[in-house]
Amino acid sequence: AEPVAEPVAEPVAEPIATPVPESAAEAKPESADDIFAKQQSILSEAVAGDSPQKQSSAPKNIQEGFRNGVGNLVGGAVGAVGFAVLAPTVGAAAGAERGGVVGAVVGGTAGAVVGAVGAVGVAVGGAIGGVSQVVRGVAAVPKSFAEPRKGKWWDENERVWVLTKLDEEQAKLVDVPEDDSDVIPPDGATIQQEDPSSGSGAVHDRHYYDVLEVEPDANSGTIRRQYYRLARQYHPDKISSENSTISKEKAEEKFKVIAEAYQVLSDETLRAKYDKEGKEGLDADSSYEKVDPVLLFSFLFGSDKFHAYVGRLATASFVSGAETQVANSRLIQKRRVARLALTLAHKLDDWAVKGEEDMCKTMWTTEAEQLSEASYGSQMIHLIGRVSYVACVYLSSDLVFVNLVGL
Repeated sequence: AEPVAEPVAEPVAEPIATPVPESAAEAKPESADDIFAKQQSILSEAVAGDSPQKQSSAPKNIQEGFRNGVGNLVGGAVGAVGFAVLAPTVGAAAGAERGGVVGAVVGGTAGAVVGAVGAVGVAVGGAIGGVSQVVRGVAAVPKSFAEPRKGKWWDENERVWVLTKLDEEQAKLVDVPEDDSDVIPPDGATIQQEDPSSGSGAVHDRHYYDVLEVEPDANSGTIRRQYYRLARQYHPDKISSENSTISKEKAEEKFKVIAEAYQVLSDETLRAKYDKEGKEGLDADSSYEKVDPVLLFSFLFGSDKFHAYVGRLATASFVSGAETQVANSRLIQKRRVARLALTLAHKLDDWAVKGEEDMCKTMWTTEAEQLSEASYGSQMIHLIGRVSYVACVYLSSDLVFVNLVGL
């Protein structure tokens, strides 16, 4: 028999419960108090999370303290407006889902209360955090003047002034592999796929996949690492400076094809078109233009010939590394900086300590001429020169009595 509808009672300002399915018959209806509790929980999580007012990192100087303080104030204001606007909307939607019109009214009212409380909390928290950062910035002024004169530098990660002693850094690197293979695997290590592929698996043409020695369902990380490994193996600079079983001409052609394959398979749009139509589809695409293979590799990973001047770039470390590389990225960067500093100190020793200026000029000129023969070597030499000049100006400014860098 069909159920008989009962007369509808006048609505009352009480929580309305909707019918529950048999599988969830034991569940309790959600009341206005439940909605309020949920929204209060959201507020607590937001305040306890990475919100602007919770930023308590020590500023380097008054400039950074003021900047962080303004950021906290603005973030708090924006967050307050967000709570005030969104909370009633969320409450009304949750109430309407549970109790129709009456539930929407109750939920919206509860949301408005939570929004008001949350807005005040976020705004006050942002103001407190902002003022705190400005005060800490002012307090940091004496150290921002004094610490650079002691030879210290500001560690952005640890947020403290650090004194680096090259002899101690050199001692730390004595038993460390030059290629950091204790942290990241060597270039020839087996590469494993880590995440789902962006490719389809079934493709019109496998040529570019075969060039990079990957399957059509390879993920972007695998493709990137394979490109780095193979491009280094067939790089013209590497072939010309080492004994190899392949001629320079064949290596250059192989290097060019490897770059083409990476350019296509690393771009989601081009890869999808290639998977569906093959190289013919790419040739018909006017937006597809092949890039200089040497420029592509140099842009991504640098040049081995400039290793003593720039070290191993972060992108090269990343594509060679395993999952643990991210956790050790700071350690790898510290080692890189220490090695470059030691190399530079050794180069300058003959000039600054021994006074062999003429010998140094001859030696460095010869080295620059040799480096200029590498791919885009001349541009790299000029870039290193400009960076060195900027670094010299920056470091010398820390010795001036009126320390503008400290401010």
